[in-house]
Amino acid sequence: MDPQISASRPLRILIVLDLPWDVRLGACRVWMELAEQWRALGHSVEQFSFSEAFPGVRATGYSFSLQRIAFMRKAAGFVRANGHRFDIIDALIGTLPFSREELGFGGAIVARSVGLYRFYGRFEESVWRRWPRLPRGSLAGRLFYWFVRRRLWRASETAVRKADLVNVPNAEEAACLREESGVANAIIVQPYGLTQQLRRALEKAAANPSDRLAQKRICFIGMWSARKGAHDWEKIIERVRARVPAAQFRFLGTMTESGAVRSDLGPGAAEGVELITDYKPDELPALLSDCTVGAFPSYVEGFGLAVLEQLAAGLPTVSYNIAGPRDLLEQRLPQLLVPSGDIERFAAALCDILLASAPVYAQLSRESAEATTRFSWSEIARDTLRAYETLLADGCHETKSATSARLNISGNPRAAARRSVICTLYEGDYHLGLGALVNSLHARGFRGDFHAGFRGELPPWSREAARKVETVWLFDVGEDSTLHFVPLCTKQHFNNHKPSFVLHLMERYPDVQNFFFFDPDIVVRADWDFFERWVSRGIAVCEDVNNYMPRHHPVRQAWKEYAQKNGFPIRQEPDKYYNAGFFGVRREDKSFLENWQQLFACRAADGADLNDFALSDFVYPYMATDQDLMNLALMLVDRPITAVGPEGMGFRPGGYVMSHAAGEIKSWRKRFVWEALKARAPTAMDKEFVQHTQNPIKICSAAQLAWKRTGVTLGSAIGRFYRRAGA
Repeated sequence: MDPQISASRPLRILIVLDLPWDVRLGACRVWMELAEQWRALGHSVEQFSFSEAFPGVRATGYSFSLQRIAFMRKAAGFVRANGHRFDIIDALIGTLPFSREELGFGGAIVARSVGLYRFYGRFEESVWRRWPRLPRGSLAGRLFYWFVRRRLWRASETAVRKADLVNVPNAEEAACLREESGVANAIIVQPYGLTQQLRRALEKAAANPSDRLAQKRICFIGMWSARKGAHDWEKIIERVRARVPAAQFRFLGTMTESGAVRSDLGPGAAEGVELITDYKPDELPALLSDCTVGAFPSYVEGFGLAVLEQLAAGLPTVSYNIAGPRDLLEQRLPQLLVPSGDIERFAAALCDILLASAPVYAQLSRESAEATTRFSWSEIARDTLRAYETLLADGCHETKSATSARLNISGNPRAAARRSVICTLYEGDYHLGLGALVNSLHARGFRGDFHAGFRGELPPWSREAARKVETVWLFDVGEDSTLHFVPLCTKQHFNNHKPSFVLHLMERYPDVQNFFFFDPDIVVRADWDFFERWVSRGIAVCEDVNNYMPRHHPVRQAWKEYAQKNGFPIRQEPDKYYNAGFFGVRREDKSFLENWQQLFACRAADGADLNDFALSDFVYPYMATDQDLMNLALMLVDRPITAVGPEGMGFRPGGYVMSHAAGEIKSWRKRFVWEALKARAPTAMDKEFVQHTQNPIKICSAAQLAWKRTGVTLGSAIGRFYRRAGA
């Protein structure tokens, strides 16, 4: 980069996107809002959009597709001629698939996502499968759009690799670019927001909650398209009206002729639906003011501005559980998320809100507005500028890896100097188990790097101190250990993702020898030195509760037949059955993980759904869980197995290695006194969990800790009483 560029003076920013500069388009609004904030801070901003590249031309049909391809050449020409006037180019991914060297540009190029091309492409490929009755158009048309999509895809893949920085709106997009596209340069995750003016206008215009509830009006904001759920609405409306006959519907900003929308809805569902194809931004508060609930059945989004706006207006908004809306709702309003495409549950969630009591609705309305307070365009714009200034401050002689380090978004490595890396996978309230696990490891002497793959938001106890580092967040655990929060875009049940996650860490840390996986409902009791000595003797595992499965067992015989059928030779036949909640491997044991991963692929080819916990019922070949596949994977390697018995996880008395909260009710969810009254006294795991809730990670308040300790004490006393009475 040009060493004359200084971060101390106002930045000169060029926005590049191949869409018309139109506030009605959600993608354009992102740049428009940022440009307004940047200008208010004293920076200069220009745009080169479709409107500048093709003045007076409408963006429609076949011609628009070809113009998007031609836009890349026009944008490159504009930069070559005018690049000296800018410090930063903030370009929509795929619109500028060139490096700064190829463009002769002395500043920094940022590739920005407003909805990742990979996710959008997958949806497009699924349209005919989801809605097989949709017209497919002519063969020539299908071939034409296939060519266009392929050309734009290649441009996007090139752009994210050649940019100096990639900016994405959610962590799942960042993880996808890392895992699937192999993007090695810096990535930052920045959501979207609201201006203070719009937030105040939405709050001021909103009618009294009881009046809004009486309207029974459902609102949808978005362009009318398959991606936004257009083909789901007919059934949604039918099911809502079946329970709430008085329900009304208002569709805003469809940007499609009303006749086409009503045709898609069908004569029955379309009746009584209010269609507002277009509106000005300052009209939105009034349009939302008398609505009851928002609806957003979108299949793929970058962030979901429509959800953010409706929540800020106090409208509880039901959404498909996808990246973007999930970031808004999962932590505070998870009941508003339903599985993607599940029309029955989507309609039921809308009806539950329409039929709620006035106090319940008023509370939900308040919580909806409160959930948006941390999403502010002014803060997001400042964060973006800081990242851009750091890029420029690196100067022209530093590499992209040095730039990433300066941005504090790339961090490989203290683990390279460590002997061991520890990892786990969690989502939802399992963050409480994660905190106790890390605390117990720290107490037992582990110092180094913990890696927690996760879906959703960061734990509440980490948010203030966690800092973004590339695609992960880092959280310091004491002075010499770090917890890496790794967002994952996989839809697989986390039990089925274990080998893939550890293999990913093996590639990321080529100098580390030992890798340990712990389920997040485990606490460690043995000193860390025990684990490192243990794994030095072979693949470290722990026997399960029902631990005996000899080589002649019919289930193990079925596994052997399955393995041989799929081309896996049997290398050894243990007599024990091992629990998959913990395993430790050395780098030379990599084949065990690869075989385990390949077995998942085989089961998926058989029709098993890896997104579910159970891969099948108990039917031949009797491989119903990840644990069964792990035990078969151990049969496929000639590496030594070093195991402790069931007491190693606290399944039997006399254990000293780990405690595992096996069962449905985890320690952090238990009401200890109530369970004791049902003759289930607090377990050793429960007591260990409570012991490890405060140091060094404080996962609950002092009052909560006191309550838990009291519950354990009383529950233990009650448990002793009941055992004596029953003796």
